[in-house]
Amino acid sequence: MRFLKTILAALSLLFAGACATGEWQASDVPLPTSTPYDSNQMVRAAFLEGFRHGYRAQKDGGPPSVELVTGPYVHAREQGFYVGAAQARAEGYAATMK
Repeated sequence: MRFLKTILAALSLLFAGACATGEWQASDVPLPTSTPYDSNQMVRAAFLEGFRHGYRAQKDGGPPSVELVTGPYVHAREQGFYVGAAQARAEGYAATMK
């Protein structure tokens, strides 16, 4: 039980530190309301993770491709990356046309 408390305390400090340093940026990415994977929550989560990475990569000038090292639902994550990057490009293009 003491070990569990120690782990929880360490995780709390880790999350608090990430929020304080500005590393947590979930609110600045406009996620799509629906995805091609809405029927499976695990695959949908992978798609949205890829979407966040793609959107941020395009907005911040990050890497032009997705890192697909390992993990389940690699195709959904890759597809989400490219959809997110396309969304960010479209928003950037629309902003320049105003």
